Order: sequence, then structure tokens, then C-alpha cells
Amino acid sequence: EFCDILVSWNACYYMGFDSEFSEFFEHVQEFSRVIKNTGQIIVSVPMKSNFIYKNVEIIKDGYCFVRNDPYKVREGAILRMFQDKIDLISEFEKYFYDFKFAEIRDDFFGQVNHWFIFSAEKK
Repeated sequence: EFCDILVSWNACYYMGFDSEFSEFFEHVQEFSRVIKNTGQIIVSVPMKSNFIYKNVEIIKDGYCFVRNDPYKVREGAILRMFQDKIDLISEFEKYFYDFKFAEIRDDFFGQVNHWFIFSAEKK
């Protein structure tokens, strides 16, 4: 119960590298732990159509291994990949409610950048 608002911008879906990685629910638990009872989260995560998921290897339901990253910064990373808004809510609803969603769909210079953005309140 440390902060009023927690912003996770393009970060919380990174699970680690190689075979050792955390489960996404651990990130959500930590969000809940550090936010005050009246706190909110603001989160952005890539949509399944985002370029970072091109050529990934699915390693288990909802998780993928990055191969052939065009920028070579995510190579070998394990990411949580969300199917849709319902998938996102299912991960967060144990600790948060009153979800408000927005989307960014930007296809600049041939690069598909699609993002979910949402806010929610701590239960």
C-alpha cells in the first residue's frame, strides 16, 4: 500500500529470458500489493497483432518465446501474449475492477504497433 497510481507502460508482459520465467499472475499480485486500497493502475500491453509477436514460438498457453526480433533487443525473451480484452481482464480481475479500455492502432513505416491500454481500480 505504497502508491495511489501505478503505471506499467509496455513492460509488465516481459516474463524473463530462456527457460526461467515468472508467471504473469505474480506481476498482478505485486501491482495489488504496492497500490493503496483506493489506488488505480494504468497498463499498456501489445495486442496479438503487434509486430513483436511476429515469428514467436508459443511455449505454453499465453506465453511465447521471441525469435528473429527485428531490433535484436527482445531476442530470447519470454512474453505474455494476450488474446483480447477478456484475456486481460481475466488476469487482473482477482485484484482489480472497473476496467476502462482504449486501443492504439498505429501502422507507421510498415510496422504494426497495436496496443491495449486500460485503467482499473484496486478491489
